[in-house]
Amino acid sequence: MPLSPGLGISPPFNLGPLVAGGGYTGPTVDSAAQTVTAGFTDSDSVTMPAIAAGDVVLVQITQTFHNAAVVSCTSPNLTFTKIADNPNPDGSGFGGNCHAVYYAVAAEALTNEVITGTNSGGYGFGMGAFTVNGANASPLDPNSSLPATSLTATVGLSTTDKPDLVVLFYGDSSSSNAIVPPAGFTQIYNVAGAQENTFLAAYQKASGQISGGSYTFTGPTSSPSIIGVALKV
Repeated sequence: MPLSPGLGISPPFNLGPLVAGGGYTGPTVDSAAQTVTAGFTDSDSVTMPAIAAGDVVLVQITQTFHNAAVVSCTSPNLTFTKIADNPNPDGSGFGGNCHAVYYAVAAEALTNEVITGTNSGGYGFGMGAFTVNGANASPLDPNSSLPATSLTATVGLSTTDKPDLVVLFYGDSSSSNAIVPPAGFTQIYNVAGAQENTFLAAYQKASGQISGGSYTFTGPTSSPSIIGVALKV
């Protein structure tokens, strides 16, 4: 079922295994959920139907009319750590996007876990979340270029470990879901909500160590904010 550009949470879906050379299969990226809440609101939640023990849970939070980095992410059974803030001080009059990414590693299997994002003073709150199964227990690649951030449609990064799962998070104070991820990336979700809030996530399994990689989103970009993460697998 295609993602709805309207409000609410779309059904979860499984993107299946990523197949690399040498007979290695993994990791899997699945259990994606998204939500956009219209109007002046400071929080929202997504429900993850199934989280396996050892899964890395990644959460993206955006909010228009609020470009300060005042964001939190909580869940009863998960401890979230912020990977990056990349607020966009948009000069178009919309106030820009608050944009942040969090992660947690699940200590046990969880069902219908509710994850809540909270901010203050904004409009059009958006969240996206998904799990990665098969990543390292200490999942973040330690390269000094990471997390990578950009306020243009292009982001650059390098990795230390190999192979890595590269995940790019895009936020924009526009209302178009026609933004296209970089070539070779698989889209996890692409949500265009009310109040000029578009956000998406996409991943690519790197075949080896990355040195000076450059990745560009295309389409009707308005005031982009990108956060790039590499997970050790």
